[in-house]
Amino acid sequence: MWSEGYTFPAAAVRDEFRRVWPDGGDEYLRFCDVMEEHHREMRALGGRLLDVFFETLSGSPPTRSPPARQSGRSGIP
Repeated sequence: MWSEGYTFPAAAVRDEFRRVWPDGGDEYLRFCDVMEEHHREMRALGGRLLDVFFETLSGSPPTRSPPARQSGRSGIP
């Protein structure tokens, strides 16, 4: 099976997609909003899975602070 993809840093999602999709208009903005929401949700899910992993190994989750929340449209933690 053949697969190709485009990888970009999460913090630069809007700049990268503007470069790839210069005339996207409202579709571009909606797409970037969805990608940023997806990234936030995946980070949260990854944190929960890591807690389950450590709890399984040691019997209790490690103490760690929640990720810092950043404001602004391009501020992705």
